[in-house]
Amino acid sequence: MRKHARATHVRLEVQQHPQWRFEVRDDGAGFSVEAAPHDETHVGLSIMAERAERIGAAVAVTSAPGCGTSVVLTLAAGERRLAEAAGIATAAGIDAGTGMAEAILY
Repeated sequence: MRKHARATHVRLEVQQHPQWRFEVRDDGAGFSVEAAPHDETHVGLSIMAERAERIGAAVAVTSAPGCGTSVVLTLAAGERRLAEAAGIATAAGIDAGTGMAEAILY
């Protein structure tokens, strides 16, 4: 994020209920999602979509020039049980009462 977005702050939010939802948000340069290049040298967005599909998740990217970027990964209900079995809630520091965790990365 520092290299491409030139972000000074990055925030990670993890929500466990009603479904797993991970959001990474930055205050960087942003970009036009529609105009993002789709060739062999610019594979970031397509790789994220492929990896999300492999685990039964959806990924959404929201960005605009000068407005930062948000990437949200949401696990389908059936995949949520797999995530819980794998201990993601504990590793992510999920609050048992709210089902949420938040961290400021830098």
